[in-house]
This record gives sequence, structure tokens and C-alpha cells, in this order.
Amino acid sequence: MTSVLNPNDLRSISRRDQRYRRAQAILEHDWARILVEEDHGSDLITAADIDFAQKISQYSDQYATLELNSFSKLQHFIIDFQSYLPQLLIQKLKEPFL
Repeated sequence: MTSVLNPNDLRSISRRDQRYRRAQAILEHDWARILVEEDHGSDLITAADIDFAQKISQYSDQYATLELNSFSKLQHFIIDFQSYLPQLLIQKLKEPFL
């Protein structure tokens, strides 16, 4: 399912702001870069980060599509980012499969 990019999404992409960089780090499997860039920000991935990364991946040829619509894909994502995902977010991501 394709999500429509709203004006705030387009603004974040064009400005390559913090919101975009966090989503990009997920898509590039390089969350460590966020830890270096954001000494005052959150070290943990948020649901908003994942949602925006999924939107970007649907419209970009640069990234593989971030699909979390199967349990195996979700598990792979959780394993890749387990150090940066709060337990409550992991539970929320798994809810549709329980």
C-alpha cells in the first residue's frame, strides 16, 4: 500500500532535515550515524521514524522498499535494529501478527 507524501514529508525530504536523516539512516541500515549526529536527540528509533522511512522507500529508487507486512520481514528488521528499538515499539510492531 502506497502512502501519500504530505507537504511536511516533502519539506523534510527537500530540506534533508533531522526527520529525513533519521528515516534515511533506517533505510541505509546505518543508525550509528544518528548516534553521532544527535548528541541531544533520541538514540532510539520511534514509530514515526519507521513510518516516514516506509513512505520514503515507496517513492525512491535509491532504497529498497521497507516492508514490514510479514512476520519474517519484521523479525529481520527487529534483529537488525534491536539495540535501537524500545521494547514497547517492538510489541506494537508485532501486534498485527499475534
